[in-house]
Amino acid sequence: MKKFSFIVSLSALFLTLSCSVEKSQEIDYSDPNNWVVCEKNPTHEVDAFYIYPTLVMDSETGVVDINDSTMRQLAPVVYKNQGYAIGKIANEYAPYYRQCSLNSLSDVKSNREICDSMKVKQGVKDLYNALDYYFENLNNGRPFILTGHSQGSTMIKLILAEYMKSHPEYLERMIAAYPLGFGFGKSYYEENPHLKYAKGETDTGVVISWNLEAPGATENNLLMTGDDVCINPLNWTLDDTYAPAEMNLDGKHDAQIDPQRGSVIVNCEEPYLQNNMFGDKSYHLYDWQFFYDNLTANAQKRIDAYFGR
Repeated sequence: MKKFSFIVSLSALFLTLSCSVEKSQEIDYSDPNNWVVCEKNPTHEVDAFYIYPTLVMDSETGVVDINDSTMRQLAPVVYKNQGYAIGKIANEYAPYYRQCSLNSLSDVKSNREICDSMKVKQGVKDLYNALDYYFENLNNGRPFILTGHSQGSTMIKLILAEYMKSHPEYLERMIAAYPLGFGFGKSYYEENPHLKYAKGETDTGVVISWNLEAPGATENNLLMTGDDVCINPLNWTLDDTYAPAEMNLDGKHDAQIDPQRGSVIVNCEEPYLQNNMFGDKSYHLYDWQFFYDNLTANAQKRIDAYFGR
């Protein structure tokens, strides 16, 4: 009996220690140091919640801690180049989260495999905790916009499918989600009927997504699904209607959907900007920058539509 009691006591102690370790590994989002940006005195009628892309190329474990020096250095810079396009007209929130290093995803072969990666699943748990803290302590019932890029958009894909499905009361207040640089296929929307993709310039409660490529792309793009639903960032149509650069507030980049590939084709005078890491002729690094001012203008139109203005 004494031996049995000792084993039970050891088991209880191990369980207690395990729970303590797991709890200690959770990120404390009440600490402002664990946010890239976190508005203390909100003045706008809406919030913008941004999730940054892959920032670290290599790590021993494949999972990058939020105190990694490279992540801390790059996250604020990347936020300004991407999320601030919408953050400048909203209250800004962007949490640090443990993400996959780029090398840890080198063996995945599809968009869905990225979402199913255990390392990605670890990171999205941080973001679920960040969202819990945000909605319970920071949001105060305001409508919001989700924004992200690349791995950040992978996280949004999971957040929309899982977290928002469990919290329809939050989803009702989502003006739009802009997860750029990661494919959202027709099958994804069929599997998640609580979600809908954007069909125009001012619809709300919708997902806006695209991957940018140069003309002539033929290779499989790891970030795309094969049945992607993307929207033209200049004329906000779903078909292949051409939008000239004159429609772009930067005056430089045009846009046209390739229905077969499910991407937005850009004729760019700077082909050296292409990044072929995920597929040939990809402008992945510029999914936000090429249409930065248009994204600001579009977000404002969707905000006005949400409020019936």
